Amino acid sequence: MADTPTATVKKRVGRRPDESTPASRQQELNRQNGRKFRERQKQQLSSLEKQVAEFHDLTQSLRTTLSQMQKENDSLQETNRNLQLSNSFIAKQLEQMQQNQLLTVGPSSCCNCAAEALKTQFYQEENMSLKSKLELQAKEFELERSLLNQTPPAMNMIGSFDFIFGMVSPPPGQFSAFNNSQTQQVPANFSPENSLPLDLNPTGNILNEEWFDVFGIENSVMQTAEQAYGPMKVEFARYSLNLIPLLKKHNSISTLLDSLVAASRTNDRTKLRKYLSRSIAAQHKLFCTPNLRSNKEEYDALSEVISTLRTFNIRHFDHMLDLVADKDRMARMFRETYIIDPGIAKIQQALKAIPSLAGARQLIDEFAIIASQPTIPPELFMELLQRFSKLERWCVPGTEDAKRVNDVFLAYRRYNKEAIVRRLEESMRDLDLTTGHLSRMSELPSHIFERKRVGRRLDQTVPASRQQEMNRLNGRLYRERQKQQLSSLEKQVAEFHDLTHALRTSLSLMQKENEALKETIQNMQQSNSFHAIPQQQQQQQQPQEHIRSNACVNCANEARKAQYYHRENLDLNQKLETQAREADWVRSLFGQAGTVSTSNNFSMGMVSPPEASATVRNTSEQVLLSLEENQLFPHGGPAVMNDEWLDVFGIEYDVKTSEQVNGPLKVEFARYSLNLIPLLKGNQLVNVILDSLVAASRTNDRVKVGKLLMRVMSAQNKILTNPTLRSNKAEHEAVHDIFHTLRTFNTQHYDYMLRLVTDEEKMARLLQMPCPTAPFVSKTLEELRAVPSLAGAHRLIDEMSIIASQPTLTPELVMELHQRVGKIERWCTPETEDAKRVFEIIATHLDENSASIARRLEKSMKQLDLS
Repeated sequence: MADTPTATVKKRVGRRPDESTPASRQQELNRQNGRKFRERQKQQLSSLEKQVAEFHDLTQSLRTTLSQMQKENDSLQETNRNLQLSNSFIAKQLEQMQQNQLLTVGPSSCCNCAAEALKTQFYQEENMSLKSKLELQAKEFELERSLLNQTPPAMNMIGSFDFIFGMVSPPPGQFSAFNNSQTQQVPANFSPENSLPLDLNPTGNILNEEWFDVFGIENSVMQTAEQAYGPMKVEFARYSLNLIPLLKKHNSISTLLDSLVAASRTNDRTKLRKYLSRSIAAQHKLFCTPNLRSNKEEYDALSEVISTLRTFNIRHFDHMLDLVADKDRMARMFRETYIIDPGIAKIQQALKAIPSLAGARQLIDEFAIIASQPTIPPELFMELLQRFSKLERWCVPGTEDAKRVNDVFLAYRRYNKEAIVRRLEESMRDLDLTTGHLSRMSELPSHIFERKRVGRRLDQTVPASRQQEMNRLNGRLYRERQKQQLSSLEKQVAEFHDLTHALRTSLSLMQKENEALKETIQNMQQSNSFHAIPQQQQQQQQPQEHIRSNACVNCANEARKAQYYHRENLDLNQKLETQAREADWVRSLFGQAGTVSTSNNFSMGMVSPPEASATVRNTSEQVLLSLEENQLFPHGGPAVMNDEWLDVFGIEYDVKTSEQVNGPLKVEFARYSLNLIPLLKGNQLVNVILDSLVAASRTNDRVKVGKLLMRVMSAQNKILTNPTLRSNKAEHEAVHDIFHTLRTFNTQHYDYMLRLVTDEEKMARLLQMPCPTAPFVSKTLEELRAVPSLAGAHRLIDEMSIIASQPTLTPELVMELHQRVGKIERWCTPETEDAKRVFEIIATHLDENSASIARRLEKSMKQLDLS
């Protein structure tokens, strides 16, 4: 009889129990493993929570810096305008003076007059041609951008921070082309008919969804917002909204965000309208929270988060609006004559009375028509909100007109609160979402949000088998909640990472524009000084009879004019090239897909636009934090009476740690960003650096702080001098950038720890003593002294030379050296040729002397018993 084939048995998942181990011992091991697993989960949760909090603080710092740079930009714009007026006035005066001089002098036989006049005429015509070309190129770029913006690109937030956290984008100028499409002023002849149709809703087509189903044709046009642009980013808003005390654990937060996520995952028009109505109702409930309006700070914070949520997901909102909008109905509604509601009419007149909105009258009329409709479905709410935001951003931010617009809309919401609630409820009722459901969204009892007490009293009446089953069920539910919490925190970290990148990109552009404005102002000042030559004083100094014998006055004036136009033409050519590069960059951005950090997924957004050079790491670090140095000791403190003398005299001298003075050191964002770099993923040196820094901030023992800081420097040097990493330029720059940001973001901690380990008098004596320069340092110092922008930093370079030439590097010397290197790197204006040269000089020095630096660090570590 043939052997029957045996069926293959599928191996069970997990490990096979060791039968040789006693049952009691096995249970004990299981309990230990369970405890270790839960401990690891707690640590992971704690780490993610820290990352989220630190990314939140980092975005706050960047927003503050962006606000300061915007103020500087406004000041530069004002100076620019004043200089232009002054230039035109002086030019007119000069022209009049020239005419008077020609009448006084009479005809001249100068042979150069004709040549100089022809040269001036040539440069003047070239100047007019370049100006017209620049204006035409700007208009073409603006038109192309407006067409491209009909389908927004992958998180194109380059300059469109108009309503991110109340920030403002650069005013119209060299970089005005980067503003978001929604910030453009609507032309006077704008109407929904002449805008580019992007209606993905085939309702008005001959073959709609039902006919597609009949013919068996698959309608692939109707993509959901999530399919088109990826998941909506809402977790950062959930975190930020829960930080507002009056909104903490508010049920409408989850309703708002969960409804938006659900809306982005469906292409069914009815469901989409329901979810959008629910989100709009929840948002209205948040704004109408009791005591919120009286607390201006929290009300503004809510407005900023909601605005950022919309801007950060602008493509999803536009896509959902396209899905639910009926463009034919909107066009008919704007063509017909409607009776404007009296309350809306007051708002309409108040808006039209604002001077800055003189060109937005059609937009105001559309807003009034939509707001006066008897029933407002979700698509009209979306259209209304869209016009709200356009009118708010029409005025220049921070001006009186912008404040007036804000006050008008606040009055509109206040006086029409009941009407808004009634229309929302009617819209929800029409969508089979009853008012009872609406009321339940915010009337849930508050005690359900309170954290339950750990443990519960056992019910003795429940059978043992049922109790075990309930315990298993509760355990599964607990683990599921932990998984959801971990997933939520990971999303928050990733989203804050992308938001940081967008903010830094906007900051980089703002800095570029400020530098361009400064250069323009400098040229104008030179031009002013050229125009303001006191011609009459020259005439008084020279007798009338000698004017003919000297160079012809007309000839000299024509030469000056030719020189002025030639210099201006060079500037115009440079602007044309810059604008062309920016246009190419924006086109490439519109062609990208994916998340905001497609340019550099691992660098925390520390890398600027493609045309930026390797020195972009310094784009915003010099203005990232305006931190006052917290002086630990007065002059003559520990240098005069140190710890040993205090112990002798029996005086208790309690020196606080850096963490006690400045709060916890912020390192988790760096851990997250460094682990995104493929070559450093799982590298233990990353943990050594960050954990040692945290340990140094938690001790006030001078020797321990020195040892820990030396360990940090040694591990950091090993990472930066790794040959594999150095061969990958992009990743090497990213690592350098993250370390630089880590130091800048914790400047107070670094300075405090440096003062803990440094003897100021000893350092002062060391810097005053003559010291021979080491051979490996002399070349670098000469190259640094040759950089023009470092002309005022020669003393700093000399101090760096003295410290670097010491035979033994102690922890305090290493910290002092790093401090001076950072100052020299930030001395030059970021992204200039000098800044590039400084970075290349320092990078070359580190590469050529990596072995020597590592050897000296190891020698110092051995002396500190850290072999």
